[in-house]
Amino acid sequence: MISADIGDMNEKSAGYEQNRRFENGLTLDVIGITMQLFIADYVPKEYVNEDNDWCAVSVIASMGGRVLYSQDNAELLQSSDVERLYLNISAFLSGEMKERTDLDFIEPELRLVFNPFFDEDGSLAEESFVEFRMYYDSLDGIASENFLSLNLEKEHVVKLLNYLASVMNRRRENIL
Repeated sequence: MISADIGDMNEKSAGYEQNRRFENGLTLDVIGITMQLFIADYVPKEYVNEDNDWCAVSVIASMGGRVLYSQDNAELLQSSDVERLYLNISAFLSGEMKERTDLDFIEPELRLVFNPFFDEDGSLAEESFVEFRMYYDSLDGIASENFLSLNLEKEHVVKLLNYLASVMNRRRENIL
C-alpha cells in the first residue's frame, strides 16, 4: 500500500491490534516521518530450525496521518537476520565498520546501507548514518525497485540496536 489514511484506531478496527503491537515495538521520528517496527517470533540460534526460523515483522512508515509504507506480520526477516542486523549495527556504532556496507536479507523488502564517516581522532562522526530502505511490492507480488528510504542518524541507530537487543533477550528469557 503506497498511501492511505490511518484514521481512528478503535478496538473494532483491524489497525487497533496493529497499533497495540507497536506499543512493545520501536517508534522513531525521522524528519517528520514516523517509523514503527515490531519483531515477533524471534528464536535464538541455539534453538533455530534452519528451515523455519521466520520472524513476524510489522513495519509502518507514516507522515501526517498518511501511511507511506506498511507490512503487517510479514516474513521479512529470519531470526539469523535479526542477529546479523544486531552485529552489523554494533560494528557500525563501535567504529569497526570502516566503509559503506549494504546489508541484504533473504526477502528483498528491507535493506540497510551503513554509511560510516570518521572524525580526525578516528571516532564515528555525527554525520554517519544508516539508510533504512523499505521496498514496495509490484502488482505481481515481486519486490520492485521503488522504495522508501529513511536516513537514520546515530541516535536512531542506537535505539534500533537497543530494540533488537530487547527482542533477542526477551525471547531467550521466555525459552529458559
